[in-house]
Amino acid sequence: MPSPEPIDPAHPDDGEIVRRVLAGDTEAFGVLVARHRPVLLRFALRMLDDQADAEDVVQEALVRGYRALDQCKEPDRVAAWLYAIVVNRCRTRSIQRHRRKQRFVRDEVALARVAARGPDAAEELARREALETALATLDTESRTLFLMKYVDGISYEEMGRIMGLGLSALKMRVSRTRDRLRHLLEH
Repeated sequence: MPSPEPIDPAHPDDGEIVRRVLAGDTEAFGVLVARHRPVLLRFALRMLDDQADAEDVVQEALVRGYRALDQCKEPDRVAAWLYAIVVNRCRTRSIQRHRRKQRFVRDEVALARVAARGPDAAEELARREALETALATLDTESRTLFLMKYVDGISYEEMGRIMGLGLSALKMRVSRTRDRLRHLLEH
């Protein structure tokens, strides 16, 4: 059997890569990993607030995704399918840790550097810390929805498919989450 043609990592068609993996080109899955791991890791890190846990969750999700790739009903949307696996793994990890509050380590040297850059940088750092603190008080689903919508820029339709929610219920939950965060940030 001739070896398959090499895949250009910039190739935009995830569906073709999934079909190649399912046809036996197991190395092609590496292209999907390289393409989608950074976004998945960023989401997991924001959800779990721990680099090691985030990396573990993403690794577990990618392994699960690889093993169950034949269950991906829409190969062209494999990124959303992998994202859903990461969301579920983050939920499971959060439940296992019984952790709701985010811990911050104050790095006085880093804070001094920010302050030296000027008041705008210090204000941005303060806003970011306030937002992270407020996000940490939210329940897992609310935090997930906020990050999906406002950090990763996922459409409501895609979020609905990933979370298994109807569009109107999803919009209402996102709106309530946004209002809750606004309230927390104002106080």
